[in-house]
Amino acid sequence: MNRSLFTAWVADNAFACAMAAVGGLAIWSSIGLPPPMLEPVGPAAFPLWAGLVLVVLSIAAAVQTARGRSGSANPESEGAPAPDAPAARPRRDLAAAAAGLTVLYVLAMEWQVLGFRWASVLFVFAFIMVLAGRRVRMLPVALGVALVLGVGLHWIFTGFFYIDLPG
Repeated sequence: MNRSLFTAWVADNAFACAMAAVGGLAIWSSIGLPPPMLEPVGPAAFPLWAGLVLVVLSIAAAVQTARGRSGSANPESEGAPAPDAPAARPRRDLAAAAAGLTVLYVLAMEWQVLGFRWASVLFVFAFIMVLAGRRVRMLPVALGVALVLGVGLHWIFTGFFYIDLPG
């Protein structure tokens, strides 16, 4: 295994371990939440299931990394782009935009500028448009997905899980 493959392997496993730890913390913190009084689900259900999903996906990522990403017989060829594939370049601008949008999303709800429903709609719409390169033909798709996620998640959290959300 060459140095760059080893570095990628270490980074992938470190990330999987970190996400498994976050999932474990979510599970551990949900155990201390009070049981439901009048609701069918209670406050511990979401962090418990989110933590379990995170741990399972982290284990799956670690197993996939251990087996090799492509499962090819030649580990030296793994990660090598196809001869006709365009060269990939890091997109730090997209990473910065994603981080900035996430911070704005949290601050909008923390400072009570927008409630969960409409902050989520705007966040998902802006996120899709940034990732899609602000292409006009993506506007209907972005708006549809944003409305379904923002309004749908609000309904699921408040109507099914009985969790109070901001605004």
